[in-house]
Amino acid sequence: MKIFRRISAALLAAVMLVSLAACNGNTPGNDSTSATESTTSYIRETKTRIATLSGPLGIGISKLGADRDYAYDVKYHADAQQVVSLLKNGETDIAVLPVNLAANVYNETDGAVRIIAVNTLGVFHILENGKEIKSINDLKGKTVYAFGEGSLPEYLLSSVLESSGLKGSVKVEYKEDYSEIEELMNEGKADVCMLPEPYAAAVASSAEGVRYALDLSDEWANANETPFVQSVVVARAEYIESNAEYIETFLMHNEISVNFLSELPEAGAAVLAQTGSFKTAEEAQAALAGCNPRFIRGEEMKTALNAVFDMLYQADSALIGGKMPDDGIYYAG
Repeated sequence: MKIFRRISAALLAAVMLVSLAACNGNTPGNDSTSATESTTSYIRETKTRIATLSGPLGIGISKLGADRDYAYDVKYHADAQQVVSLLKNGETDIAVLPVNLAANVYNETDGAVRIIAVNTLGVFHILENGKEIKSINDLKGKTVYAFGEGSLPEYLLSSVLESSGLKGSVKVEYKEDYSEIEELMNEGKADVCMLPEPYAAAVASSAEGVRYALDLSDEWANANETPFVQSVVVARAEYIESNAEYIETFLMHNEISVNFLSELPEAGAAVLAQTGSFKTAEEAQAALAGCNPRFIRGEEMKTALNAVFDMLYQADSALIGGKMPDDGIYYAG
């Protein structure tokens, strides 16, 4: 029955998109107007409140933010800790968080939130000024300039290097700010770096000879046989219990939003520029592929997240609230 309901809901959501676009005289994503304008009068009396992140980690629900007619009140925040506060205070119903903060909130609130879906995979990339690096093994003997010492970027890179047998064979030099690495690459003073989107796209487009060499998400997946997750969608447990039908509808619309970004990148980039996640549509489109928007739920989500939680726990348990979250963190709908 659950499978039947999900299929039915998915078909309904798809029909809604087509029919609403038809009322506007457009198919979904044909241009920025169809992607950003309201197309129906359907509004619930009380909207579902959604707090998401501006920038790459929050892009998965951007179509919901543009289409206010789906009864969602979407707010964008630059500070993830602000989103955490909204969750803890019951001031938002659904939120997008970096994977480590989602575990933190779950542990600190004794299970007051649930992870309901994956929003994006990893946004970190290895860039090279040259054409030597064709596989992870080609990093041997090189210096990688990176940002994020003592946090997820360091532990992701360290895990990938260790699983590839490169521990001790690659020098990693950490800088305090992304701009330092951009400057080194632009001036030709560094040959290899690790950067997240949208900084990776900015350097690749501005520094002569610099190209994307490796996607660290792919390297993680090769070593762990499961995707690397960087941000997730969470909901307050109380809200889920009181609004199960809204959660299922949201998940269907969330999946449509992610597919929209993946399948119609030009229209998706226009939406992202409208939300303020990127400065321009051109910047958004350049970074979009590297942002890895991905919708995953259910057992595949659980397997992927358990692998990331374990890596973070082994590196620094404080990153996820001091302990491995139990299975109660996952929405089982």
